[in-house]
Amino acid sequence: MTPFEFWYGDLYLLDAYVVAYNNRVKNTAILNGLYTYIAVQTVAGEILSKEKVKNYVEQIEYMEKLKEANSETEQTYDDKVKFWATLKQRAKSKGDN
Repeated sequence: MTPFEFWYGDLYLLDAYVVAYNNRVKNTAILNGLYTYIAVQTVAGEILSKEKVKNYVEQIEYMEKLKEANSETEQTYDDKVKFWATLKQRAKSKGDN
């Protein structure tokens, strides 16, 4: 959010940015927890299992692909939030013409 949008924009735009930020923080925490879970699972699996456990690097690459897909989803979500948050303002500017 730019300073101009903060001070002069629609009041509901700030709420939309706060929700989007909280969602991003939550998703990052989930990914970090998943990363830690996979790391511990791999180490414990190697120690306690007689069979070979999935390669740790393959699991991390899969997780990075998920993160990239998630960031694309976040971008489209942010675009939708910005579109709907500024709809009222854009409608007023079209009505002034």
